[in-house]
Amino acid sequence: GFLIPLMYVSMHHMLKEWFGIPVPAFIVNTMHGNANAMNFALTQFLLLLPILYVNRKFFSVGFKTLAHRSPNMDSLIALGSGAALVYGIFAMYRISCGLGYGDMAVVEHYAHDLYFESSGTILTLITVGKYLESRSKGKTSEAITKLMNLAPKVAILVTEDGQEKEVPTESLQKGDIFLVKPGSLVPVDGIVLEGNSSVDEAAITGESVPVEKQAGDHVVSATVNKAGFLKCRADRVGDDTTLAQIIRLVEEASASKAPIAQLADKVAGVFVPTVMTISLITLIVWLISGATAEFAISTAIAVLVISCPCALGLATPVAIMVGTGVGASNGILIKTGEALQQAKEIDTVVLDKTGTITSGKLKVEEAGGYQSDFPMDAMMQIAAALEKKSEHPLAEAVVEWAEQFGLAIPEIVDFKATFGRGVEGTLAAEFRAVESVKNDGPTAVFYAGKQNDTTDGSGKTTEQNQMARNTVSGASSVIIPAGTKFYVGNLAFLQENHITLPEEATEGLNRMADEGMTPLLVAQEGRFLGVIGVADTVKATSYEAIRVWEKMGVKVIMLTGDNRRTAEAVRQKLGISEVVAEVLPQDKEKKVSELKRQGHKVAMIGDGINDAPALKKAFVGVAMGGIGSDIAVDAADIALVDDEVTELPHLIALSKRMMRTIKLNITFSLTLNFIAIVLAITGTLNPVVGALVHNAGSVLVITNSALLLKWRQTASQSFASADAKSV
Repeated sequence: GFLIPLMYVSMHHMLKEWFGIPVPAFIVNTMHGNANAMNFALTQFLLLLPILYVNRKFFSVGFKTLAHRSPNMDSLIALGSGAALVYGIFAMYRISCGLGYGDMAVVEHYAHDLYFESSGTILTLITVGKYLESRSKGKTSEAITKLMNLAPKVAILVTEDGQEKEVPTESLQKGDIFLVKPGSLVPVDGIVLEGNSSVDEAAITGESVPVEKQAGDHVVSATVNKAGFLKCRADRVGDDTTLAQIIRLVEEASASKAPIAQLADKVAGVFVPTVMTISLITLIVWLISGATAEFAISTAIAVLVISCPCALGLATPVAIMVGTGVGASNGILIKTGEALQQAKEIDTVVLDKTGTITSGKLKVEEAGGYQSDFPMDAMMQIAAALEKKSEHPLAEAVVEWAEQFGLAIPEIVDFKATFGRGVEGTLAAEFRAVESVKNDGPTAVFYAGKQNDTTDGSGKTTEQNQMARNTVSGASSVIIPAGTKFYVGNLAFLQENHITLPEEATEGLNRMADEGMTPLLVAQEGRFLGVIGVADTVKATSYEAIRVWEKMGVKVIMLTGDNRRTAEAVRQKLGISEVVAEVLPQDKEKKVSELKRQGHKVAMIGDGINDAPALKKAFVGVAMGGIGSDIAVDAADIALVDDEVTELPHLIALSKRMMRTIKLNITFSLTLNFIAIVLAITGTLNPVVGALVHNAGSVLVITNSALLLKWRQTASQSFASADAKSV
């Protein structure tokens, strides 16, 4: 608001004389010419004062660090801007004297030698850059506030006389009895006394499949009770809960994260004392050579003024502003310039599993019928009919699959659910199941295995297996009479109902489990029908990204709260060199800290609450934006708009390109400053040339930074085929 009129007033004569741009008459009448020189100078000074006030921190910090003999970028800004201000005030006094004595040559000289606009430009542009950066910067306090809001505000306390009473969660004491109703959050850590349910612990542990809870099991604060009713005893309350520990880890990690030393600060540490020394030498040399004191002082100050680091000060923030903007337009939301600078140094990527490598949603990945007279679709229809009455996430996956392919779901009566085992029910009416032909969806697998020879481990011949596949492919249908009883559940559930699995089917179940799937067994009363494999599926892009990182020489580690068997299955599918499973949030943070102590530049990629401490602790924290929690996004330095990890190689490439731009900007600005200082030392620096040097440096830096806008993401395949150095 103040810089724009300041620049217009200071340069209106150039607009008119050089470019022929019309200038309003009132400005010409009050600001133009020697007679109006004091109006011209005083107006610029008054417009500069608010800019100086808003940016006073540069002076307080800059001169303090200069006094401590450790000048940084603030020192350079304060020194250059301050010198321009002092010289401008000196010029105003000389203009006043010139007008008083009628010396128009002095008036004209100093009217073109004010430099108030230089003082205001550097302060304003750098402040605008910092403001834009701070607007997008994630604040730890916001992440912690959201973490605190996860815990329910009230809990249902069971009083000594057996009454239910709503109380504030923070008032719960160790040993209190509380209730957790279906669909509500667990208020504090505790032990189940009565009831059974499945609890979604993905936010805390990363476990993709809800955990069955019954008497004697532990429940954790901020997890979601999916279906059943639980009566629990408070075990850890207040600051001792798991959620409180996560909050504490986020706070500690944030406090311990040291800011990167800015390249411009390092340059300023050498540049400031050098310029001050040159200015002092200039003053002494001119005085010794017999020049007037005014000329010597004015030449010495000119050295400081001309080195006013407009270009040098803009070298880093402008490039960062453009880089973060380009990242955003390509789906990479960079919250700090520091993070963008650091990304180029990443040598280790630590990945969460659920929601990062995998989709975070349970799906039917494989299904197969075992009985040749019972088509797979018929089995899926029966399974969906039973599971439709259940609220378990595994059940939701089966129903979703059946609905996706438009399968008719029959009515089930006499439904019964056995906690931790499975469900059973009876067909309400006769049902005709017709096998449909599907081009996608789960593969039909018969537990005879894959047939490459005439026989396999099951003893079935290839001909028998081919007959089964023909049945499944859509060639037949089956009529199921009303009153037929069916079961869907785990192996223990079928065994309890006197249904035996053949040996080859058991081998198939083990294979499924080894591949990270949860098998759901389907049976008719008296016989086993088949199996449905449900899993949190691996994203195709995860494999692609890991191959890219290998080409770039980046080590990949998977860190998950999920069970070891599932984690190992994912590791084998993706070829990840190292996996750490069954870890709690504090263990994730410890692993990242350990890698940092070993000298690795670690990028942590996650999407959940349980990843927040590790995201804060990492060299660069990256949150999955597509499905990630707000808390993970707040705790991270960078958020991806999509939930694809393939964006990270592009981030590294952008970081390297931006740092090259910053170094080039600094080289430009130092070169221009060197030329201008030489001219100032000799006393031959024309004020117009001085103004051009200032503006040319800034324009050059801004133009070079704008070239970053031409940066575009290339296809991930090009990264995969590229040499690590060229990437």
